[in-house]
Amino acid sequence: MELPETPRNVDISVTGTCNLRCSYCYYAEDMKKARDLPAPVWLSFFQELEECKVLTVTLLGGEPFARADFDDLADSIVEHKMRFCVLTNGTLIDRKAARRLAASSRVDYVQVSIDGDEKIHDSLRGKGTFRRAVKGIENLIAEGVPATARITITKQGAFALYDTCKFILGLGVNRFGINEVFPRGRACDHRTNLLLGPDEKLEAMRQMERFITEHPGTVSDQGGGPLWKLKFKDAVEKYRSEGRPLPFKTGYLSACRCAFTKLDVMHDGTYVPCNQLTSMTLGNIRTHSLKDVWMNNRTLKDLRARIDVPLSEVASCRKCAYKEFCTGGCPGMVMGIESDLLLPNRLECFSGLKPVLDRFEFMKKPQ
Repeated sequence: MELPETPRNVDISVTGTCNLRCSYCYYAEDMKKARDLPAPVWLSFFQELEECKVLTVTLLGGEPFARADFDDLADSIVEHKMRFCVLTNGTLIDRKAARRLAASSRVDYVQVSIDGDEKIHDSLRGKGTFRRAVKGIENLIAEGVPATARITITKQGAFALYDTCKFILGLGVNRFGINEVFPRGRACDHRTNLLLGPDEKLEAMRQMERFITEHPGTVSDQGGGPLWKLKFKDAVEKYRSEGRPLPFKTGYLSACRCAFTKLDVMHDGTYVPCNQLTSMTLGNIRTHSLKDVWMNNRTLKDLRARIDVPLSEVASCRKCAYKEFCTGGCPGMVMGIESDLLLPNRLECFSGLKPVLDRFEFMKKPQ
């Protein structure tokens, strides 16, 4: 895969600080590291991003709106001719904040987390957070800011997924994303109550199929959520029956291409390949240039080389009937579970999912 001279997108956790304490926060352990960088350091870095012709910056945390100087950071991104997105819990977005975002005219979207109905959401993020997040979305839409949402499915949220999707659509959000909670950060301490088992995965797929049948095109199928599983299952069955390979690279640890297009920076200025791979440090913006890290860092090169590792050479995959159709799953999940980048994500292994998918197909048939 051809590598551009510099990343086109940079995700920046501008703060480790957060006004909530979400029970599945993947960034929780990283918040204990060095303090947030002051604005002058970020502003200097934004100048470097412009020089490297970076197109888009995504601001996340922690909670980006927890920074008192958030507007200064956003203004600097615009000044340096880049566009930006914001990932937020939404609870700090009042009309003034939404109006400021709209005035920039360079915000692609603001993504707000909604994880279920009020009871489910508040149980994960704290009492009163659901109504504040919903108000944040309403403020964004009222000011003309492109608003989207993200549902992270937990054990209890799987059974309310259809209603949650309907609710988000009713707010005026026309397209949103869904993913499952995974064992990183605080979720490791609450895995029994949070992580989806076969029954919850099955229910999430049933509810997702019902929703997308009624509202096609409203849910992104990126990532590892139930919609992706359904589409991947259909693709595997179709191409396997026809004896043809899938129209993308399979049979290798090729699931993630992020290392070829983007880079992440943590709140203390540490470069990492992705905010799901924070243990893989690549340098720091105070001491390493973006271009040098992107082109020459050995760890990053090793991560990119993962896409050429055939699953036929992975011991746990050699006898799998589906290895030619698999892509190994998210390397962030792999590192969180196995601590070995050259292994597949066994929680998303197609052969492991197949019993659940078969149950799904059986339950769809008229009895």
